[in-house]
Amino acid sequence: MTLHPKNQWEIPQQTVQIACASFPRGNMYMKMYDEIGTLYVDNDFAELFPALCGQSAISPAKLALITVMQFAEGLSDRQTADAVRGRIDWKYVLGLELTDSGFDCSVLSEFRSRLCEHGGVHKLLDLMLVRFPEKNLIKHRGKQRTDSTQGSLNRLWRETHDCNHNPLIEVVFDRKTCAQCPLRNSCTSAQTAPRKIKLRPRDEYDALQQRRHQQQTPEFEQNYARRAGVEGTISQAVGRFDLRRTRYFGLAKTHLQNVAIACAINLSRFFAWSNHVPKAGTRISSFARLRVRGA
Repeated sequence: MTLHPKNQWEIPQQTVQIACASFPRGNMYMKMYDEIGTLYVDNDFAELFPALCGQSAISPAKLALITVMQFAEGLSDRQTADAVRGRIDWKYVLGLELTDSGFDCSVLSEFRSRLCEHGGVHKLLDLMLVRFPEKNLIKHRGKQRTDSTQGSLNRLWRETHDCNHNPLIEVVFDRKTCAQCPLRNSCTSAQTAPRKIKLRPRDEYDALQQRRHQQQTPEFEQNYARRAGVEGTISQAVGRFDLRRTRYFGLAKTHLQNVAIACAINLSRFFAWSNHVPKAGTRISSFARLRVRGA
């Protein structure tokens, strides 16, 4: 197949009229095109079609965009080909006539194979990052919990191990003392057994306390905010875009799926930002809510 690149496309007037009438407030794909324009151009993928003669190739820029939209909605190849034929918003962003009959679903599989064979997988994300406006999409969050004792003397001090065979020191308090203590419910959930405390060896305990002290500093909170953003992205990729389930055999196409999902996440976040969708509030656990009420 040979490529005759067209680096810009215009939306047919009839497609514009019908799409705007059907979506007066726009949707994700229409807003993307209206505010950003084309994400990809054919010359970005020229190396995928080295032949100088042969059957004309379908625009790789449009196939790349279709691939991102496919993973944004979790569609199969056949469903994606049907969307290109039948959905007005897809015809809008792809610059197609309403009468365009699309292509056979096997074209998508062939395009993915070309991306993998010619090392073009990362272009899907790299070009999007270049052409997308930079947005601040990281949410800061944190949680803290502390326990304290009541000054009672222990009855037993013995060495033991945790479930991972790490050394521990177990401290056991007197049963009668715990039974008569008015703050027993704050120390243990056991019905009759006395309170037990498990401590790390001195060196490990000192290292742990030093690390906890570092976690209270502004520098740590700034670094931890990056982790919160990463965890939020992974959660979105798993829950919304099915990241943990691969569609394909082999690492190459599985990697392509991961890159396409990353592009789909960027697309969905752009739409949320463009529509001023408020960010979700930080989840507060049931235990944390009890603490707030008690305070």
